[in-house]
Amino acid sequence: MKQRMKLLLLGMLIYCSTYALAANKILLIESYHADYPWDISYVEGLRSVFESKEISLLRFQMDTKRVPSAEYQQKADEAWAYYQQVQPDLVILGDDNALKFLAEKFSQTNTPVVYLGINSNPNKLGITKYKNITGILERPLFKKSIAQVKEILPNAKKLLILFDNGTTSTQALEDEFKGKKTGAISGIKIDIHQIGMGAALF
Repeated sequence: MKQRMKLLLLGMLIYCSTYALAANKILLIESYHADYPWDISYVEGLRSVFESKEISLLRFQMDTKRVPSAEYQQKADEAWAYYQQVQPDLVILGDDNALKFLAEKFSQTNTPVVYLGINSNPNKLGITKYKNITGILERPLFKKSIAQVKEILPNAKKLLILFDNGTTSTQALEDEFKGKKTGAISGIKIDIHQIGMGAALF
């Protein structure tokens, strides 16, 4: 995981090197919450890079793994208000909901914005037309991982895959499995189910 984060951060710094080198204050807007394992891992990676350069890393959590989807826009509005309050030199949007609900607003500013952990297709979101927004896509290796199950369990014939019903999981399933909930990979029959909110798991 740490190696993956180093590569991610390297890519981000290459994308926005001019801005990052000049930035004193960076705002990270997280789609999820501070105790979520994925957030913990990439925030640790960001801090390991930015704190050594005496860059202040500010954070805002939209908490969309735990609040109802009807409140996502409200959380995005709160994030926007915080951005206006702190006036950062650079903004990082963590995961799909932050990008989905805030990209258009940020496109109307001169603030450079970098996204990470995005499963959605930027073309479908219309992000590619924004000149001040760029970033790194997350593409989980679902099919390769399932194929490797056969190496570990040669007699495996059926696999149940459980996801939450959040934006990121739904988009990843759409991209990888085209919305299909059953199929076969490397001779293993797969059944995919989405259950409840991510809060039920953490």
